[in-house]
Amino acid sequence: MGTRVLIVEDEATLRRTLAAYLAGRGAAVVEAGSLAEARAALRARVFDALVLDVGLPDGDGLDLLELAGAWRALVVSAAPDPARFERRGVRHHLPKPLDLRHVAERLDRICAAA
Repeated sequence: MGTRVLIVEDEATLRRTLAAYLAGRGAAVVEAGSLAEARAALRARVFDALVLDVGLPDGDGLDLLELAGAWRALVVSAAPDPARFERRGVRHHLPKPLDLRHVAERLDRICAAA
């Protein structure tokens, strides 16, 4: 994979599981559990892709799309709203619970299109 991925997910177990899986595939992973942490990470470096949860403790994960670029985001949600995601420019989304292989496949597509 060899990509830089920001995982924005408030569920710590899921975030760590995703991070370990993607790191095992060669990704350089940074984790954020809130919008504030994600904004700080996005200001500090450039990422090839993001795994972005919608429901975060300090707001809507989709608010990061302007800063991160919707084309780089894989939006994950327990209550997906494809029409809303499309209006915000999201091209890739998956429902929770997540299949790690599907996450990796989508991230590969995002990075190949960049």
